[in-house]
Formats: sequence, structure tokens, C-alpha cells
Amino acid sequence: MPDKLSLMLAFDGHLCAGADDSRFEQYYSETLRPFITALNRNPKIPCSLHLSGSLLERLEQKKKECFLLIREMAGRKQIELLGGGFYEPLLPLLPVNDRIGQIEMLTTYLRKSFGRKPVGCKLFLNAWEQSLTGLLASCGMNFTFLSEEQFSLCGEVPRLVLTEDLGKLIAVFPVFSSLAALGSRRVLPLLETWFAAYENIPACRSVTVFPDFPPVKNAKNGANEIDAFFEEVSLIASAKYRDDFFVELTLPTRVYRAARELPKIYFPNSADHPLGQSRAFLSRQREANDLYAKLFFVNVLINQLRGDKARKKAARGELMKAEGGELFCAAGDLSLSSPVQRRHAYKSILNAEQITREKKFSPSLLAFDFDFDHEAEYLFQDKNVNAYVSRLGASLFELDYLPKGLNFLDTFETAAPSRRRSAFIDRFFAADYSPAAHAFWELPPDRRGAYDVSHTDRQKLKAVFTLGAQKQIPFGNFEIKKSYSLEKNVLFLNYEITNRGPARELCAFAPQCDFTLVPGGTLLFKKTGNEEESVPAGAGETRRLLSVMMQDHKNSLGLELAAENPCDLFYAVTGGQEPQSLCLLPLFQLSLEAGESWNNRFTLSVVSVKRKS
Repeated sequence: MPDKLSLMLAFDGHLCAGADDSRFEQYYSETLRPFITALNRNPKIPCSLHLSGSLLERLEQKKKECFLLIREMAGRKQIELLGGGFYEPLLPLLPVNDRIGQIEMLTTYLRKSFGRKPVGCKLFLNAWEQSLTGLLASCGMNFTFLSEEQFSLCGEVPRLVLTEDLGKLIAVFPVFSSLAALGSRRVLPLLETWFAAYENIPACRSVTVFPDFPPVKNAKNGANEIDAFFEEVSLIASAKYRDDFFVELTLPTRVYRAARELPKIYFPNSADHPLGQSRAFLSRQREANDLYAKLFFVNVLINQLRGDKARKKAARGELMKAEGGELFCAAGDLSLSSPVQRRHAYKSILNAEQITREKKFSPSLLAFDFDFDHEAEYLFQDKNVNAYVSRLGASLFELDYLPKGLNFLDTFETAAPSRRRSAFIDRFFAADYSPAAHAFWELPPDRRGAYDVSHTDRQKLKAVFTLGAQKQIPFGNFEIKKSYSLEKNVLFLNYEITNRGPARELCAFAPQCDFTLVPGGTLLFKKTGNEEESVPAGAGETRRLLSVMMQDHKNSLGLELAAENPCDLFYAVTGGQEPQSLCLLPLFQLSLEAGESWNNRFTLSVVSVKRKS
């Protein structure tokens, strides 16, 4: 009797929760619709289907016909719906309650929408840690999928196996990524590749493939290509493949239920695997770490809610929208480097934070390690604004306006990923320095080390940071004192720079600020003499300026940076082809005798502006 090879086809579809409608339309017309319609024209071909919850919600709202077609195919058992995280998170990075919440949210949605409860799941990027075993089993998952490379890392051939943790078991199917191009090439040569490697291993008799179809630019030709693929698969499955083999098209659940005496193995964590570098990404990319830390901070606030299950559920639902795995890895074009995706993530996190706040919220000043660097940062909070200050440079690294879900310091560093872009980064230059002749936004800060916290007043929301003279660095004779306070949507910063050297010092001083670049935003300059000038955010310089306001007309908000003493302002957009932030460099000329001090007061104010008609 000829041997049997079980071929399981699967499709993995996802669209980030923050993607706009044009991106959805493109993905739907070029990828999802061609596959679903071609599959429907071939009812004898079974297929596993994993679609993220954020994609399914868009389909239900905007493409009801496709949504109903999937329901019909699920009803006739042509497709098997796979579970997983609703927003495609990297599960190992989430706290346990959010791991469970993500899985149960998609399971509930599939059960209510399609009448089918998933018993298997697909993990984003096959991100794996052994502790997921018990969690997946507790959520009703009988099996999941890992890549053939992950099997080889533990010295095993890719075959259906069991894995265990703390007495809980699930099955694991190997996904043959080496056959991913099966959707864009002839089927037979690729199956021959598999036979060459595993024909003589009797245990390897099931192949799971997620075909990698190229985007369909021409609907007619694209559909023909996918139909041709399904036709060839059908022909192979309808007859003996060779004298000693035939190919059976099937679904994972059928193979799982028929399996007996499966071997038990343990898989290494994804951090040891090229497909899952999420934890390494956190250490390399500062913005990823800050977003990750913010998720955990708000998660703590949610866990502290007592006696209001509805509010707790609503807050966690908002938080989970920001847990998409694309934010914590380099995969995809809607990843952390996408301003649209980051804005959506911060909006969801800040919405969740606002839900946790009591109606009688009291302003506060907290000292806490918010970014997991083993050093305390300082959080100034009032009813509407969060201002986070780091001791490193005594700089402002996050400024939130909760009513609109905005972080005005949501930026991205491309030149030096491990460096954080912030506001009030202290820079000293020679007196004749001209920023217009240099890429000033790419220069490292002049001052090094952490400031000492010399005074805090938690009731008045005030903290004073001091950095003593450092003789070993350029302009190291200057002592800097920065005093922060927050009051009614306005952050105040008083500078006191004192010359501790033996002689007069001349220099240019610039507290650089990197703020979120608002699409379609404008800059409003207020010059000495009360003159005003409005220009699109771009690049340039302005002489003798008192304030600059970054106007967000969509949200009817403005962020105004004002100085007590006038300055020369230089500004530029950073990020190259995908603009990331607006870099402001207010420049002051200092000439201080020994023991003399320079004082200036800055204000950062969130104000209302008129919406553009």
C-alpha cells in the first residue's frame, strides 16, 4: 500500500489596528480577496485560515460579502479557522492576563461570528517561549505551529510532536518555510524538495504550508495564477503522486485527531531564533523599549482597579489595541518606524490610562523606574497632562495629552536607534556656531551623565535637577540647574547656568527639542514686537523669537514652546523619506564671567487652536 503524505494549506492574514482605509483597500484587493475567491471556486481544497481580529473587524464593517463568504466556507468545513492573539501580539512580551485576554478575545469573536470555536492557533512570527504551552492549553488550544528551523534548533526533524510545560500539553505542527514560495512557483518541484529531505523519515508524513502569493496587481491575471495553483494541487491530490506515495489534502484538526504516540520535545525560546528577535529589538531600539514599558505601566494601573469590572474591561480592551507585534520587531512596513502606527498605539494606551483615572483625580509627582533602566524617572501628572523627565540629561522624554490620546514626544530615531529623542537636551557650541551649516539634529548631546535630583515638592509638582561642573569635557565649567513644574496643562522649566570656571566663558547654548511631526501641521512664530508668522512645518531659521507653536489642526490643538528671553530658532524635519519628528533648536549666546549665572524660563503649553476649514 502506498504511503500517504498529508498536505495542509493555510493562509495567514493580518492588518495592523492602526492602518488607514487606503491600506486596508490595497491589502484586500491585492491579497485577501484574490485568495478567498479562488479558494471558493475550488470547494474540494481544504484550507486553514488565520485572520487577525483587527482584519476581521474591518472585513465585517467594510467588505461584508467577503466576510459572509468566509462564514459559508467555514460552515461547509472547507476552511478551518485558527485562533491566536486578536491584535497579532508577540505573546512572550505580554503580561499573562493580556496573553489570555488576546487569545480569548479572538476565540469569542470567531465563535460568535462563524459558529466555530478554534482549537488551534497561529502565533505572530512563530514567537515562542515554552511557558506558552500551559497558557495555550488553558485557552482551549490543542495545537499550534512552529517553523522547521525551530525544530532543527532542538535537534528534531520537522514532524507533528507534543510539547509540555507544568504538566500541560499541546501538539505542534511544523511549518515548512522552505516551501513558502509554493504559491508563486510550480508545486511539483517544491514537493520534490521536501521528498529529497524527508522521504526516508517515516515520521515526517505531514506538511503544513502557508503559500506566499505575490500581491495581485491585475485582478484577472492574479486570479488565474492562484486558480492555476489550486488546480495543480488538486491534480496531485486526485492521483498517486508516485508508485509509493499519494498526497492527501487535509486540515490540521483531522491530522491531530488521528495521530497516535506522538514524541514529546521542548523548543528553545524565539530569542534564540532568527524569526523572533523581539527582546533584542527592545534593547536596540529605544522607542520600542519606551512603548513596551508604557504598556506595562498602564497594565499595572488597570490591575489596581477594584470594584468596577466594566471600567477594568474597557481599559484592558483599549490597551490590547496597542499590543500588535509589528511594533516590537522589524517586520512589515507598518511597524514601529511608522508614525501612523505609533500614534495609534499611544492613543490606545492613553485612552486606557484615562479610563483608569478616578473622577476626583489628584495631581501628583511620582518617582518610578518607568523605562526599565534601573533608574527612577519622574512623572508630573495633572488632570490632562503627563510629563516624564529622565535624570539622564534632565530631559523630557514623554509629554501626553490624555483627552486626545496624544504623545507630543512620539518620535523615532533612525540615525542612532539606541538614543532617545527628547525635549530640552542640553547642547553647548562654540560662540560662532551656525546650525544652518550642520545637521544639528544628528549630533550627540554635549553634556554627559545623570543629573542629581536636589529637591522635590510633590504637592506643588516641582523637581530640581542639578549637574555640576565637569572639567574634562568641552564647556565643562558650566553648572546647570533645571527646575520643572506642572500646572494646568503648562509645563514650566527654569534654567540656571553658572560659570564655575576661573575666567569668562563664551559659547552658544541650545536646549534641543524633538517633537511629534503633525501631518499637515503648521508652525506659528511669535517674534519680538508681537509679530506673528505662520509657515508649514519644514526647515529653516527664525531670528529673535519669543515662542513657536506647533499646530495640529485635525485635533484643534497646539503645543507652544515659549522662552522668557528671545532666541534664534533653527528647525528641521528628521527621518528622511518618512518624516519622524520636528527638531527645534533655540540658540542663545552666553557670555558669563566667573561665578556669573544665566537664567531663562521656558513654558510648554497645550492650547486650543481653530480647526482648518
